[in-house]
Amino acid sequence: MNEIGKAVKRELSFKEFSSITSYYLFLLFSFCLPLNKKILPYIISCIILNWLIGLKYRNNLKAFFKNKYLLLFISFYALYIVGALYSHNISYGANDVLLKLSLFIFPIALFDSLKYSWDKIKTILFAFVISCFAACIICLIHSIIIYPQKKDLIVFFYGELSYIHHPGYFSMYLCFVNAILIYTTFLNQNKLSKRNTILSSFLIAFFSLFILLLSSKTGIIASLIVFLISLVYYFIKHKSLLIIVGSITGIVLFYIIIQTFISNPVIPRFKQPEEMLQDKNNVIDNTTTESSKVRLLIWQTSAEIIKDNFLFGVGTGDVKDVLMSKYKEKGLTGAYKENLNAHNQFLQTFIALGLPGILLLLASFVFPFILAIKTRNYIYLAFLIIVFINFLTESMLETIAGVMFYAFFNSLLIVNIHRIELSTKPDLLSD
Repeated sequence: MNEIGKAVKRELSFKEFSSITSYYLFLLFSFCLPLNKKILPYIISCIILNWLIGLKYRNNLKAFFKNKYLLLFISFYALYIVGALYSHNISYGANDVLLKLSLFIFPIALFDSLKYSWDKIKTILFAFVISCFAACIICLIHSIIIYPQKKDLIVFFYGELSYIHHPGYFSMYLCFVNAILIYTTFLNQNKLSKRNTILSSFLIAFFSLFILLLSSKTGIIASLIVFLISLVYYFIKHKSLLIIVGSITGIVLFYIIIQTFISNPVIPRFKQPEEMLQDKNNVIDNTTTESSKVRLLIWQTSAEIIKDNFLFGVGTGDVKDVLMSKYKEKGLTGAYKENLNAHNQFLQTFIALGLPGILLLLASFVFPFILAIKTRNYIYLAFLIIVFINFLTESMLETIAGVMFYAFFNSLLIVNIHRIELSTKPDLLSD
């Protein structure tokens, strides 16, 4: 806050004052995201107001339209507006467009802000790390409080443990947090002190354990992939096979020991899809609400809807109505009763916007992914992979927790992509 005070004393213009204020608003948003999603729309409103006060868009409008990546993200959002126009359910379409407003706001607001130094970017990222740790502690305290009432260890797992967010979304947050900690601790050129390295290592282990307790299959898979990517880079940079073998062994043993000696829902949740694949004649009960089985039914139903509305989709506002109607027609009483979406963002977008929508969504991953490799940006690369994996099993842009996480960090990282680079250029990631 001292920085704002100095800015006022120097009688800075509205634009400069707005740039300073925006940083603290982004910092606040990053901190509040894991703790209280209800407050996020109010923070975004402040970001919009602050941006309007700055009036910097007049100067930066031309530069913005030259940035093909930001235009890609804006175009994807614009397509949802167009989709709402040819929907029958205008009310649902308008609410969906409003829900996804952050896809439009953050690329513009972050682009229009001053380019941040690595120290400021790191502060924003670590606000998210600290907040996720606080959220984990709150969840643990909540489970401890309700344990005497239920007297069942299930309160320390999955939905019972994830008191603030859905376990899948919270696991995604923690995977990204681990990527941040791994980069700043082991891959960044600015090495931490021994004490901070030990603290970061403890946090990585803590968050990894919490991901297991959350029992999200997608979260556990994404977590393992983040570790694998980190080890590949570390090996390329240091050529230390012994460290890599030891690390892989340690990670595998960690997951095996936790799953073997702690009685939890993780193993049964993983056995369900395995049993389904082994039994080729297995017929899934249409009334099921079990996560893996009902997803298969929903994906099959979504594919049928896409086939009938391949070119332009059913429209932004009619996705839910069409899915519910199809569930009812096919007798999927479990999915219908739970009012489930497509549980796959790619399918969800394809149903709503047709071929243009799915192409823009895929392009929003492919081109930034290539850019992240060219710029050797580990954090952005890990972020894209984590989000992509989660998009495969959840319609993450249909909820505040998913769309705001993606919109904010995707915009922050790509706007400042050249300020978050690996210190050395490994051969594997060379241009």
